[in-house]
Amino acid sequence: MGSDIARFPSGMPRVPEAWTEEIQVAVRTGWSVRAYWTEPGSEAVDSGWVFAYAPGAGSNVDCPYGQFLSQALPAAGIPLLRFQFPYMQGLEPYPGSWDTLEATWTSAIEVARGRRRSAQIGIGGRSLGGRSAAYTVAWGEPVDALVCWAYPLHPPHKPEETLEPHLPLIEVPMLVNSGTRDAYGTPEELRTALAVVENLTLNLLEGADHGFNPLQGSGRMREDVWRDVTEYTINWLKALPAGSAR
Repeated sequence: MGSDIARFPSGMPRVPEAWTEEIQVAVRTGWSVRAYWTEPGSEAVDSGWVFAYAPGAGSNVDCPYGQFLSQALPAAGIPLLRFQFPYMQGLEPYPGSWDTLEATWTSAIEVARGRRRSAQIGIGGRSLGGRSAAYTVAWGEPVDALVCWAYPLHPPHKPEETLEPHLPLIEVPMLVNSGTRDAYGTPEELRTALAVVENLTLNLLEGADHGFNPLQGSGRMREDVWRDVTEYTINWLKALPAGSAR
C-alpha cells in the first residue's frame, strides 16, 4: 500500500503550505499544557481524519517522533494535535497520576474534535503516551481509532509484572506498532496480552527496539523505521471504514 508520504525519497517529509500553531490545552485540573496544532496545506487531500498524539514518559511535546508525525500526517491530509502531560511542566511529580493523564487526554481530544467536528478522530502515542491513551479509551472516551507506538506491556525484561486489565474494554480499532527487540514486550507477549482486544492490528517492526532503533549493521537508520511505521499507520487509518468504531 502507498501513502502520500511515499513521494518523499528520504529524510523528513515536508508539508506543502502547512502551518503549525503553538497552543495551550486547558486540563480540568486547572492546569494548561503546551501543545502544537498542525494544519494540512491546501495541496493536501482531506483524509476525513484528525489525530491527537502524546509522547513517551521521558519526553515532551517537542519529541523527535512527534515532530516527524507533524510533517507526515498533515502531508497525508490528517491534522495533528500533539501535546505533553503536566508533569513535564513540573505541575506534578513524574510521571503523573493516571487521573491526570486521563484528564489531559480528554481535554486534548476535545480540542482536536473542536477543530475538526466532521472528521473521525484517532488518538495515540509512544510508550506511556499510547498506554494512557488506551486507558482513556477503555474508560469510555469516544474516539474512532487508537494507535500505540512501542506499547509498554511491562517494565523492561519483567513480563511477570504485566497487568493490563483495561485491554478487554477497548472496542475501537487498535493498532500497535512494536519493535521485535522491544524489552517492554516481546512479540509473543504482545500477541498473548492483546488477544483480548477484539479489533486489533499488531504491526511488528523487524529488528527495532523500544526506541525504534534498528540493529547495528542493518544499513537502516531510526528515521527509516519512522518512515515505515508512519506510512503503515496512515494506510491503516485511511483503510478503516467510516463509522467503524462505536
